[in-house]
Amino acid sequence: MIYLDFQDTPVKACWTGASEGDLSGLPVGSQRSEMLRWLIGDRSLLRVLQVHGSVVVTEEAVGGQPLRVPSGDAIVATGAGRCLVILTADCMPVALASSEGIYGAVHAGWRGLMAGVLENAVGAIRRYGASKVYAAVGPSIGPCCYEFSQEGAMAVAARFGMDVMATSHRGAISLDLARGAATALERVGAIVTWQANECTACSGKYFSYRSGDLSSRQAMCVWRED
Repeated sequence: MIYLDFQDTPVKACWTGASEGDLSGLPVGSQRSEMLRWLIGDRSLLRVLQVHGSVVVTEEAVGGQPLRVPSGDAIVATGAGRCLVILTADCMPVALASSEGIYGAVHAGWRGLMAGVLENAVGAIRRYGASKVYAAVGPSIGPCCYEFSQEGAMAVAARFGMDVMATSHRGAISLDLARGAATALERVGAIVTWQANECTACSGKYFSYRSGDLSSRQAMCVWRED
C-alpha cells in the first residue's frame, strides 16, 4: 500500500495493491466498508459507477441516494466524514487536494483523459472555493506495457504533446498515460506533488486488466482529517 499525506492540507490518500486483496466488491453509496475500516474509520465510503467519461459527481449526489449510484469518473467533496474511492486495474487513480480541505478522486484511462475528466475535476474543486490544487497520480499501466495503435497514440499526442508517445518493452508504439495526466493537470494550474513510478501490468504488485485479470481491482482512497 502507498500512503500519502498532502503537505499543507488536511487531505490524505492511499493506493492499495494486490497484497491488500481484490476490492472490486466494495459497497457503494454511503455504506461503510469493513475491509477499509482500519484505514478510514467510520467515514462514509463514496463511489460512482465509472464509465471512462468526464463527469464529476459531488458528495451530495453520491451520499444522498446510497441505492442509486450515479455514473461518473470523478468525485469532489468537502466534508470530513467522507472517503472517496476509485477502483482501477490499469487506469490512473488521481487524488486532488487543497489547503482549504476540498478534495477529489479521479479515474482516468485514455478515454477519460481525452474527454477532459482531470480538467473538469480541478475546475469543480475550484468552484467549491479551492485556491491552489495539488494532485497525486497513483500507479497505472506504464509505457513499457501499454501498447497502442499509431492512430490512437497520435490522437492523444495531438492534444497532450508528443511526450505521451513511447515504445514498449517489445518495441511497439505505446502510450505514457501519466505524462498525459501531468500535462493536463499543469495546463489548468494544478500542482503535481507526487507520481507513482510503478507499472500495474508488469510490476507484479497490482491487478491488471491488460495482463488478463478482468475482474479484480485495487482502490484509491481520498479523505479529509477532522
